[in-house]
Amino acid sequence: MIRLNSVKIRNNGFEAYLKGSEPYDAIKNNLKNKAAKLLKINPSNISEIIIRKHSIDARKKAEIYDVYVVDLRLSSKAPSEDEVIKKSRCKTAAVVSSKKYKFPVNRKEDEESKREYSGGVTRPIIIGSGPAGLFCAYELANAGYCPIVLERGMDIDKRHEAVENFWNGGKLLPKGNVQFGEGGAGTFSDGKLNTMVKDKKGLALECLSVFHEFGAKEDILFESKPHIGTDVLRKVIKNIRNEIIALGGTFYFETQVTKLVISDGKIKGVKCDNGKEFRSDIVVLAIGHSARDTFEELKETGINMEPKAFAVGLRVEHPQTLINKSQYGIEKPESLPPAPYKVTARSSDGRGVYSFCMCPGGYVVNASSEENRLCVNGMSYSGRDGDNANSAIVVTVEPKDFGGSDVLSGMEFQRRLEEKAFCIGEGKVPAEYFDDFKNAVLDNDVNNRHESERNQPRIKGLWKFAPVHEILPHNINLSITEGMEQFGRMIKGFDSDDAILSGVESRTSSPVRINRDDNLEALGIKGLYPCGEGAGYAGGITSAAMDGIRVAEQIAIHYRCPKAELRKQMSDKRNLLSEKEKAVLDSNIFEKLIDSKEYTDANNILVYCSMGNEADTHNIICNALSDNKNVFCPVITDTKGRAMEFVRIEALSDLIPGKFGINEPQINNDSVLYKGHEGKTLIILPGLLFDRKGNRIGYGGGFYDRYIMRFKNEISDDTMKPIAIGYNFQLVSDDLTEYMGSFDFKTSMIITDKEKISI
Repeated sequence: MIRLNSVKIRNNGFEAYLKGSEPYDAIKNNLKNKAAKLLKINPSNISEIIIRKHSIDARKKAEIYDVYVVDLRLSSKAPSEDEVIKKSRCKTAAVVSSKKYKFPVNRKEDEESKREYSGGVTRPIIIGSGPAGLFCAYELANAGYCPIVLERGMDIDKRHEAVENFWNGGKLLPKGNVQFGEGGAGTFSDGKLNTMVKDKKGLALECLSVFHEFGAKEDILFESKPHIGTDVLRKVIKNIRNEIIALGGTFYFETQVTKLVISDGKIKGVKCDNGKEFRSDIVVLAIGHSARDTFEELKETGINMEPKAFAVGLRVEHPQTLINKSQYGIEKPESLPPAPYKVTARSSDGRGVYSFCMCPGGYVVNASSEENRLCVNGMSYSGRDGDNANSAIVVTVEPKDFGGSDVLSGMEFQRRLEEKAFCIGEGKVPAEYFDDFKNAVLDNDVNNRHESERNQPRIKGLWKFAPVHEILPHNINLSITEGMEQFGRMIKGFDSDDAILSGVESRTSSPVRINRDDNLEALGIKGLYPCGEGAGYAGGITSAAMDGIRVAEQIAIHYRCPKAELRKQMSDKRNLLSEKEKAVLDSNIFEKLIDSKEYTDANNILVYCSMGNEADTHNIICNALSDNKNVFCPVITDTKGRAMEFVRIEALSDLIPGKFGINEPQINNDSVLYKGHEGKTLIILPGLLFDRKGNRIGYGGGFYDRYIMRFKNEISDDTMKPIAIGYNFQLVSDDLTEYMGSFDFKTSMIITDKEKISI
């Protein structure tokens, strides 16, 4: 693969195709021609072009460029990659190989350093379903750990309804607000996905790839400042949750953890506000930066924490056209996104003042989560088509500013500011024009210009004009004023009289850090994993998600995954069968199956195509065909979605190697797909382990479970029977129920080489 850096395309602001829409064909075609020219080859020699990065160079307003980094594959008829680069003398070209993140579940066992699983309840508990908790759960679920996710807030649909109702003047709900609920606080934000965290392992790209796989646009994979938007993010989060459930995970919403159960320096489980108790030796604390009652409980429990610096300030709004004009030289460009900005300054007392969570074409939102306290945040939809741009203008505050020495003094500092904001706005978001704010801070005369003539706030939630300058301490107000004036010299009009300030922006990050060791466990508590923004190890959606993956990695490294271990042990055991032994066992299974009433009565046989050391099905297929039964074999139609269809075959020769090297029928316009044919149907399933209750552990893909769910009505009325076949040693005496996910389907019968078990 050849990588080309700094491929530039002129953007005059009005060529609509440059704005792009999936699959970005026009842009990719333009880049293909540019790349061919740079490499001095015919465009037909390029078989594929992949955009790796895109940014906008608007330093010269008269000459704006889209700047791309692209990877390209050469066609089979093209010269070699090295030869192409050598002949072209292109200095920005290099041969690269793509690296993909791999979760360390298939790690090399090291008995000296590996901490054995302690033998308690095996399913990890994850407290919180924000990005940290969600991605931790996703990676663990993919590795077979079947996590339990406990979320104090509502699921995303109920939460969205509750938040909209609150913004329209309804009641603030403690379990359904901007801070708490599925997706975390970032769900009602701009949905920025960039991060400043150093990332040698490719965790950031893994996060972006997951977001894209479950519904985000392709451009998040290459934009220098990727953005997803609150409207799209809600759908993506729901899709990820459903995938975790399909992989064996379980979610409990409106279930707040109120007590950690700890014994002898080890986590043993949790207790919840609804009376539920969960036992586990692995608990992930992904509680978010606003879980103040949980912070209080952790303090009482003696969890090692320390106060940390964060930032406080106010939201500022400007017309988006003003920002566009400053950044692009064009107020309403057609081929450029609403312009963002990032500004920093230093006030006269040495404090850093900077913009935070900038939202182009966005809204200020009431982000409160506690009664009689008020805070704000910024939010954008995917189109970023609001009239105003907003960002927080914040000042760093340190423990010495909190007015106390307690570990939670920063949290109490936040609360005091939020109580002032609530009081000043009489429960509504308080807003104030910058000239009024500045005059009050600097003790100048007040400007009596009529408010209706000025730019209006774009706020989600009830709001009113009020003395915002009374919320923050005077020294912070002064720093913000000085910062705004400095920013006005960077962006014309930034410190204009009509800039609108609202507040208070107090939840920029967690006020505490829950200290953890090199294994990412809480100091002195084995099995307890502080994680994400609430624990003080992230700041934003992507960095929190990355920390969630890191914690999942540590859990996989230090604790056995029972389901994965069971699969591996049984697969190894099955591989020990000699060819002769296997043939004898397969013959016994075959005889028991075709002698069964279920086979005799079936008009339709749906059967897997065996490979390797699986129980053989080739003789079963041939026998069913000779018995004039309708025989259907599976073909994978979507690996990401784990979807497949059963296609009718007329002969064994209809099967050819497909995905994963498994024989499968071809699927085309003439194919006959099983849709619930007339008569009785027998579906024969593969697997690695079975128990006498009909539980089945397969290979972890979930293809068969998803497929069978489509026919649950037929199974319930006995017109379809799912049965599993396998060797008798695959039938375990243990109850496998605890390893089953909500999508896992029980079989009606199990046939081994020694017995036939009806469930």
